[in-house]
Amino acid sequence: MKHNYSVENDNLKLIPLEPEHLETVRVWRNELNTRTRFISQNIISEEQQRQWYANYLKKEDDLAFIIVDKDSAKPIGTVSLCSIRPETGEAELGREIIGDVNNRGKGYGASALKLVIDFAFKQLNLDEVYGEVLADNAASIRMLEKCGLTFVEKFEKNNLVLHKMVLKKI
Repeated sequence: MKHNYSVENDNLKLIPLEPEHLETVRVWRNELNTRTRFISQNIISEEQQRQWYANYLKKEDDLAFIIVDKDSAKPIGTVSLCSIRPETGEAELGREIIGDVNNRGKGYGASALKLVIDFAFKQLNLDEVYGEVLADNAASIRMLEKCGLTFVEKFEKNNLVLHKMVLKKI
């Protein structure tokens, strides 16, 4: 196991991503409405997912969580802290998916992001989190704003226009 962190609030629990979650996450990530909101929009094969996980396990600067609905005890999504840089006090929010369509639009995404932000600031003692989001992804931009992130710049990556949004620890 890469890490044994667990973070929770009244409704959700964030648990470490484990091998048994990989196929569920891959299916969620490959859904058209989900993958077209990521910078890399390719369909991911089972082998690619396994290889990604093997590489993930070797990284020291990346923590991936499964979002679990505490009432049902079922996984409903994912969220990560990527590019964790203790030396600069920053990390990127990433890979957020509410994969279970029945749980979309209920505020779970923002709730999970707030949990991982709190974890970054209090447990990892970081000073800043940021997100890079497609400029036309209004729902994700609103969710990041709801979590306190503010727009800092517009830029291009992989021929896509992105917004960088930042939240600094107070």
